[in-house]
Amino acid sequence: MGFLVKLFVGLVGLYAIVAGILTWMQRDLMYSPDRTHVTPAAKELEGVEEHRIRTPDGQSLVAWYRPAVVGGVTVLYFPGNAGSIADRGARFAEFYGKASFGVLAVNYRGYGGSTGKPTEDGLIADGLAAYDWLAKRHKGDIAIYGESLGAAVAVAVAEQRKTYALILESGASSLVAVAQRAYPWLPVWFLMFDRFRSDERIAKVRAPLLMLHGEEDAVVPIDLGRDLFKMANDPKNFAPFIAAGHNDLWQHNAGKAAIEFLQAVQKPPI
Repeated sequence: MGFLVKLFVGLVGLYAIVAGILTWMQRDLMYSPDRTHVTPAAKELEGVEEHRIRTPDGQSLVAWYRPAVVGGVTVLYFPGNAGSIADRGARFAEFYGKASFGVLAVNYRGYGGSTGKPTEDGLIADGLAAYDWLAKRHKGDIAIYGESLGAAVAVAVAEQRKTYALILESGASSLVAVAQRAYPWLPVWFLMFDRFRSDERIAKVRAPLLMLHGEEDAVVPIDLGRDLFKMANDPKNFAPFIAAGHNDLWQHNAGKAAIEFLQAVQKPPI
């Protein structure tokens, strides 16, 4: 009996140590920035200029901007948790090259030459600052595109700002729900700092919505995307991609679907 008690106590102690380490390191696990500062010219992106956007709390964000034609739509693009906007140049070229949309893409704080460290409140502040910067320069419609973690940022911004249309790639009801799937043996709902509760925000979004999701997504299971979709207002459309995972949706024509959706959006009557 004594041995079993000691074994139990040891296992509980080991569990507590592991849980403590993961709690302490959670933001390092959640955010994987490439801090390298890359310019649009290095990616040969025609007509794209780099700008600096200041946030209300004093951070300086690297942003790439290509204006839309007069009266056209500009896509405000929020990337996922890894890399930087420098990894998404081909996507931006799809928007402004094939569809003649303007594009503004921003590196969150701590990413790709931007100052600061990423947190939920910080990334949402970055998203709002990017929107407000764009709204001062672009008098046409602003659509918001969010990829993975960026989908949560996109929902938070669309909740607070006027949006022509909202596109969420690999979005989830919340990032705490995603983490709970990844660590089912941990009390994630109790331990997690940055929860990104899109499920608490989406009902306030009134823009036309398109959700893109890979049926084989092992990072953000598709049912978590469907959960968020059920809570959203009409008009909305959910587009599953057979055999697509988390990072290869554009290889399965998700970009084409996004462009066609934006081209088909009907403006509400004035």
